[in-house]
Amino acid sequence: MRPDRQNFPRRNRIISGLSRAVLVVEAGNRSGALITASLALEQGREVFALPGPVDQEMSLGTNNLLKEGAQIATAPEDILLALAPTLPFSKEETSPVEKETQFKAESAGENQPHSSLSDDYPELNKLLLSGKPVGIEEIATRLNLSLAEVGSLLTRLELEGRIKEVPGKRFTLL
Repeated sequence: MRPDRQNFPRRNRIISGLSRAVLVVEAGNRSGALITASLALEQGREVFALPGPVDQEMSLGTNNLLKEGAQIATAPEDILLALAPTLPFSKEETSPVEKETQFKAESAGENQPHSSLSDDYPELNKLLLSGKPVGIEEIATRLNLSLAEVGSLLTRLELEGRIKEVPGKRFTLL
């Protein structure tokens, strides 16, 4: 087929569906890349954006994606670390990303496992104990908190090494 403008969204839906993540490097406010990012989110894919100068037209879209919750990517490692749980490594084999993450955690003295959140956050603990990753919207609804409050809580727990984020802005216990 010819590269007709009306076919771009359909083509990009297929591309995002075949991908584990989408990285938007440069996008204006009405860019097709933003459509692809939106399609990727609908399909449960991770969306990354490279920040750009705030005074440049072609950075408006990427910077807005970051404001809306896309993950920042300034190096390939940012993407690899986020996707590490979904990368195809055997159970016995430790991926280079896992080795790097483990080394950083040990260096920072963060190698103490946290199997539950029951003491501090019993309702969140109940949600996450199912073993199935839970989305931020469901957590906010169940805990009767705003998305901003839940985002702050989840970020803190993730930094403490008590939970981890998996693709699709979902969370599980560590």
